[in-house]
Amino acid sequence: MKNIRSLLSCIILSTVCSIVIMCTGCAERGKTLTDGERGAPLATLAEEAYFGIDPGYTTTDDTKPLGNTKWQVIDITPKPQKVFLSRTLQFYSNGDLLEITTYGDGTANKETYQYDTVGATLAIKKPGSTIDARFKIDGNQMFMDTGEYSLVLKRIKQ
Repeated sequence: MKNIRSLLSCIILSTVCSIVIMCTGCAERGKTLTDGERGAPLATLAEEAYFGIDPGYTTTDDTKPLGNTKWQVIDITPKPQKVFLSRTLQFYSNGDLLEITTYGDGTANKETYQYDTVGATLAIKKPGSTIDARFKIDGNQMFMDTGEYSLVLKRIKQ
């Protein structure tokens, strides 16, 4: 009888663990949400292992470690439909993000957004929506994953 209880306890525990592991990846990572829809993102186990454990959204005014840094996009997967020559992201400590995109015909587009970071999550607030991305800084490179795109960026000295 003791062995049956022990076996039953193991089966129940493994079932609960399996459900938790499967549900951890159920969130739609990188989904563009309206400001009213935004909630705490869930990370898959692989994302937690690579980017670090996400403590959740506990504050909205934290800009570290990106404040007062500038980055150039050096790779995007999959490739965007609209081809550009260069794209830079400049993060200011007040939460402003300046994105400058230069196209092959010499034109440039400048957009200013708001951003904040919590743990390994970067939230970029565009008019009417917020994009959540996971990021990791390794020396002078930053790796970012929006769920739709994976980016590699290189730090530019200011």
